[in-house]
Amino acid sequence: MLNLSALTLLAVLAGAATTREPITGAFGLEFAEPLGDDVLAASLGQPPYPLPPANLEQTLPPEIPGEPSGWYLFVPQAVPEVLDVPGVRFMVLQDRSGRPLRILAERPDPDCAADMLWLTRSIARIYQAPDDPFGAERAGFRRSARYLSKIGQIDVSCGPKLLVEYTDPAGYRAWLAAEAERHDAYAQTLGKLTEARADLDRARWREVADRFTSGDRYRVDGALGITFGTPVPEAWLRDELAVDQPLQVEPPQLPGLIDDGRITVTLGPDRQPVQVVGEFPDPDARRFDDFAKALAAKYGSALKDTPVHKIHKISGDYLVVRYVVDQAVARLVFIDDAGRERQRQRELEARHARLAEQERQFREETAGL
Repeated sequence: MLNLSALTLLAVLAGAATTREPITGAFGLEFAEPLGDDVLAASLGQPPYPLPPANLEQTLPPEIPGEPSGWYLFVPQAVPEVLDVPGVRFMVLQDRSGRPLRILAERPDPDCAADMLWLTRSIARIYQAPDDPFGAERAGFRRSARYLSKIGQIDVSCGPKLLVEYTDPAGYRAWLAAEAERHDAYAQTLGKLTEARADLDRARWREVADRFTSGDRYRVDGALGITFGTPVPEAWLRDELAVDQPLQVEPPQLPGLIDDGRITVTLGPDRQPVQVVGEFPDPDARRFDDFAKALAAKYGSALKDTPVHKIHKISGDYLVVRYVVDQAVARLVFIDDAGRERQRQRELEARHARLAEQERQFREETAGL
């Protein structure tokens, strides 16, 4: 690396440019020429200065995960004395073709006023360009100056660091547009993949739901091995038959998902189920989550939805999944609407019969009054 004095600063700061010619690069790099592998050093995971000078586009395209930032440390081919000191970092942003877009030299020195004055005077002399008096301020720096040409621009900022930045505005804007298009294409592909993955997840959870429910999206035909509208075989009952009372039942050939639970059924006089309840060991609530996801995948969003209690209503039938914390069990409840209506009718008839019997007894007791 060459160590150059102010007499040779013309060729260093201007790259290949000569006096009164456009700003085309710096420190041996040219905006129009791809960078060689011998120039680039380590890749920078994060942009050292994400935003360019304030007169350029400040809205950056979102990053694509796993892709390099485009920023690298580089080995300068020529350096002026003011920047040829320990601690100076030379950084470059390159486009997909390898051309430099932003070239930075950063010197960690808060006492940089004199060197900034020397740099600005030298740049103005080299390029015969006046300092741009408008909008040269840079966030985080005490002083800034800007020099513009038909191709490139130079920004010099001081405090708490000395920062010299060469930018190719046209190339930078083209890179922004290209990166935005790449990100849009990536987002569309990611969206399609995410949607496809969600479809696969829903299909998988629907298969899980089909293992403990029967019927389609809009109809519940049964659950936990019990079919609604069909008499439950007495051989399945583990309790003495009683109407409208929970009875333990053991349906044959239950799938592995529900073969370790306790299942009870409430029957009508015709042994048709009104309500089916299953309780399953669930110390960590994972089983509850699985049941909830499966029901949501098959039947849609829950009518009631809390972290431990979800209720679905399908064509009048109720499907409930609940986590009973104090018992560490997941509870599934299925209520057949038709069976429940018949149960209500029986309860109403029984109530009327009780009232009629009470009225008969009253009349007997008060006969002759």
